[in-house]
Amino acid sequence: MSGSRTKPSLPIATGDFRPLRALGQLYVDKTRRIASLLRPEYRFVFLARTRRFGKSLLVSTLEALFKGERALFADTWIHDRDWAWEPHAVLRLDMTELDAENAAELKESLRLAVSDLCGSLRVTLPPEKRSGAQLLNYLIRQLARQGPVAVLIDEYDAPILKNLAQPDQLPGIRDALRQFYGILKARDADLRFAFLTGVTRFARTSIFSGLNNLTDISFDPAFSDLLGFTTEELDRYLAPYMEDMANAQRRSRRDVQQALQEWYDGYLFAEGGVRVYNPYSTLHSLHRQRLDNYWAESATPVFLTRLILARRRDLRDLVGQKAQRATKAFFHWENPSLLATMYQTGYLTLQETPDGEYVLAFPNREVEQTFAETLLEEFLNFSDAVEPASRPWATRCDRTITTPFSANSMPFCAACRIRCK
Repeated sequence: MSGSRTKPSLPIATGDFRPLRALGQLYVDKTRRIASLLRPEYRFVFLARTRRFGKSLLVSTLEALFKGERALFADTWIHDRDWAWEPHAVLRLDMTELDAENAAELKESLRLAVSDLCGSLRVTLPPEKRSGAQLLNYLIRQLARQGPVAVLIDEYDAPILKNLAQPDQLPGIRDALRQFYGILKARDADLRFAFLTGVTRFARTSIFSGLNNLTDISFDPAFSDLLGFTTEELDRYLAPYMEDMANAQRRSRRDVQQALQEWYDGYLFAEGGVRVYNPYSTLHSLHRQRLDNYWAESATPVFLTRLILARRRDLRDLVGQKAQRATKAFFHWENPSLLATMYQTGYLTLQETPDGEYVLAFPNREVEQTFAETLLEEFLNFSDAVEPASRPWATRCDRTITTPFSANSMPFCAACRIRCK
């Protein structure tokens, strides 16, 4: 990259707070908003956000706070505030790391993961073999003798989302997760804080059965900018990098910021909340000094495009619909709502109309283009695997079919019944 060498490097490959700070990389300070999350009324918290939006960085930041690692927070808002910096035992689990092809494999993987936590926290394992849920109960009880415990679970729904193509395995996986997460309710008195993140929102009766004290902040306007970059944060922290990109492209910084806004801004997670940029794509664009579809590299769920193809819905029926149907919906793998799934996976977001109503819309150009390309690829794969005679919707024509996203959307042919021109 061009420009000053004194700027901190951008955290392109770093999604964990501790190495990010140790390497001196750029940190967009969210600790003021995090502090409001740590008030007593938010002891059991759930947050749903799309992939690649900074959930793991938030979880690791909470871990450092609860471990009292004050030195890591130099130059952040919380460093000199009244945070006690009292060390707590922290149990952190990333559910994407577990093996979970079926319920038995998930249970064993949970048992091994909690056993590893016992070892790292120097808690002697009980002599008899116990399940992952039983070990979690035991570990929290042992640690609580020294003080309240913090539990941080990242991507709680990963074992289910990994197995949507195996619906016969899902009830057993759900039951294993329900038993495991149910320990948090059982050990309520021993916990200082419990935080769970994920992509989808399952009904409490499905996975969080009995965890009736869980506060869902996913659509709370007070936390709408907890993840993602606001316009103010872009100006405050990323102005030098926008200047570098402007110089490399021989454009004004204002032009660069407008382009970033068109491509990566537009996510609104709560009525009355703050719009935010996709942090992953924004950082990658500034690092490479060009606009592109960075989110598509790792954030596109295959199950969503297959769901669209199975339903054969006209996407124009989804964009512009009133938002309440999607924002209040839960994810049901037996009969998933296409509208709610597109909303929860980040392909649709809230948009306020001139008359003050909220509807669903594509947040930005990157999402529109990503979705068109992904849908095309999935359709062509599906089309190649099916004989023409068995495609009841197929027609023999040479018309061009385009997506309804914008006038610049990529055209593609194949009878997917989105739109013909």
